Amino acid sequence: MTPISPPGRETIDHFHPKSGPHGRLDLALEWTNLFYCCDHCQQMKGDQFDEALLKPDASDYFFDKYFQWDFANGELKPNEVAPPEIQHRAKQTIKIFKLCEKHPILRLKELRNYLAGGATNLDDHSYRDFLERAG
Repeated sequence: MTPISPPGRETIDHFHPKSGPHGRLDLALEWTNLFYCCDHCQQMKGDQFDEALLKPDASDYFFDKYFQWDFANGELKPNEVAPPEIQHRAKQTIKIFKLCEKHPILRLKELRNYLAGGATNLDDHSYRDFLERAG
């Protein structure tokens, strides 16, 4: 599960969608095009695609390079000190998966539950990276 995983069921997302204006039916069954994703984010993405979209298994990907948390409001934001191209890729990923729609409220709710429960196992919670860094 990724550091930004919301409370949802795991499913498989096609990095390059199968249909729509960016459809790549030829990649529908390619392992390199299939990734775990929660059902909510998969529905939000739909058949959208942008070449700037971050691929979760890229060798140069690491969370802090592209993103930062705003712990005051629960938002995921592009890393403000990253170069413009890196920020653009983070913005596109946030936009396509709609990671700042409903998620900030859910992150803050999960943080309150986590802190109220004391030291519990992070694996039992959604938004684990957010909780670990905030707590």
